[in-house]
Amino acid sequence: MENLVNYQWEIVLGDQALTREEFESLVRLKIPLVQIRGQWVALNPEQIEAAIRFWEKRQAEAQMNVLDALSMGLSSEGEVDGLPVEKVEISGWLGELLEQLEQGEQLEQLPQPDSLAGELRPYQQRGFSWLAFMQRWGL
Repeated sequence: MENLVNYQWEIVLGDQALTREEFESLVRLKIPLVQIRGQWVALNPEQIEAAIRFWEKRQAEAQMNVLDALSMGLSSEGEVDGLPVEKVEISGWLGELLEQLEQGEQLEQLPQPDSLAGELRPYQQRGFSWLAFMQRWGL
């Protein structure tokens, strides 16, 4: 869970993702209603200030640990530095894990290992299956 994953922040106004330069040019206009790629969008002064502070404090690309990424990916809504997080897109093995968690996939009951001398109790069988699931995802 302490392994690091790369991420990239984006600012979105309306349904348009903006580069930092595009956002800064809109802020310099100092008007509450702007047109972005044919769509009119209202600029909220509090969120504009929060976004400016965000970019000054953080880089657009950085790293976070797996636990934080999972938490953000599973959360339907959130906030970072006073800005709402509308959407989290996760790819790769972490995206596959989140997809399985969100689908509520039932844990596959694995057979007892042949090398084990004895018989697992039901809770031990579930524990063994859970550990195998966690190992498959490197957790």
